Amino acid sequence: MGQNIGKIPSKTDHYFSSALPKDLANIYDEQVSLGVWNPPFDEKRSQYAHKLAASDFQFAEVVTLDSLKDHLENFPDFPGAKSMRAWIFELAEVFSLLFKQKKIGVKVSSQARPMCPKFHVDHVPARPLHCLHGESCLWIKDGNYFNKGSRVQDWVSKVEKTPEEVKVDQPPKGAVVIMKGTGWNSGSIPIIHRSPEHDSPRCVLTLDLADNISSFATRVSR
Repeated sequence: MGQNIGKIPSKTDHYFSSALPKDLANIYDEQVSLGVWNPPFDEKRSQYAHKLAASDFQFAEVVTLDSLKDHLENFPDFPGAKSMRAWIFELAEVFSLLFKQKKIGVKVSSQARPMCPKFHVDHVPARPLHCLHGESCLWIKDGNYFNKGSRVQDWVSKVEKTPEEVKVDQPPKGAVVIMKGTGWNSGSIPIIHRSPEHDSPRCVLTLDLADNISSFATRVSR
């Protein structure tokens, strides 16, 4: 877990992990299906996220960067709010630029139980996910899954019936993860993943591409 910090993907890798946000551009490599950015720990953000997770807070809007600023001002005024507002805005800005989006779907969800307890793939081009508080998602890292001709449903069944035979990994706490979905349209393999089991509340930020989806799919398939 998290052993490849600073590593840039080679032609045989299907994932990468880095401490540098600029390395997120490696997600455009056709052979790469998952990217992990490990930002520095921030105590103020951590304290705020802990409060937010326990508050049953829910937010989901399609925004521009300008409108996001107004929405963030309405987030709960817990200690560390200023730091968290700046961080969520920074992530939205990073991914708006990375995927050339004028609008982006922003969802912040406090979860008392696993939101997606079963392994699945997302039917989107790509989805950035950041667990603000709690454990990150689990994903199938087994190299055999990434072979040509592998079927998602076969691997979902396998990991459910014989989990000891499938290599599963989990990004480190605080990681920002990009997972490719079925809509990437370039031959990349979608990531099979699920929420972790947890007894205490989690707080999860997800971002979605909200405009120019057809042009984005065309662009990455070239």
